[in-house]
Amino acid sequence: MASFCGLAVFVISVLAGARSAPAQQPTGQVVKLGEGETLTISGFINATMFTNSGLFGGFGQGQNAEFAAAPASQPTTDKLFSDGDVRNTRINFTFSAGPVLGKWAPKATLETDFFGAFNGVPPF
Repeated sequence: MASFCGLAVFVISVLAGARSAPAQQPTGQVVKLGEGETLTISGFINATMFTNSGLFGGFGQGQNAEFAAAPASQPTTDKLFSDGDVRNTRINFTFSAGPVLGKWAPKATLETDFFGAFNGVPPF
């Protein structure tokens, strides 16, 4: 238990000294690929960690926990467990090139997130 308390104090002190990031950053990291060609990498990472001493029923553990599982479903040994996720993370790659047909300049965007599949059933 003492090691967990030490870890908790360390994490809180690190987070207390961290500056908050703006909600949306106007530009990302720009990488020059060639003459007039660029790749802009942007997005955000949002990670969550948790420690719990019992299991939840329903959708799962952590952010999507709903209600405590039945006592028969609770572990009898090694009750404490930790987990985490990065579901609320989005990465964006934007490719840009110089003008090719007159003033027309090709541009492509590839964006992905880790929210999970939206297949109509929870958790969304």
